[in-house]
Amino acid sequence: MVWIPWIPVYEKWVPWALFILGPFLPDAYLWWYRRRYENKLHALVADLAREGETLEAYRPLSEVHEALGIGTTDAESSAASRVRSR
Repeated sequence: MVWIPWIPVYEKWVPWALFILGPFLPDAYLWWYRRRYENKLHALVADLAREGETLEAYRPLSEVHEALGIGTTDAESSAASRVRSR
């Protein structure tokens, strides 16, 4: 036989509160953590959006050459011919 000590609970509403609110504790934990990680995820998405906007400002030279109508093969061949002529 196992001896269990008697724990006096003078407030009669405590067991009822645990009985009624107990099934909602897992949902409360889930809501709490989901809200916490959702805020972190929104901050990460905002940071990526800000970085994406700056990415448009720094375009690769190949895209700039294409936009200006300068062929990349022409630029490479002229650079190579300048090196050979020296």
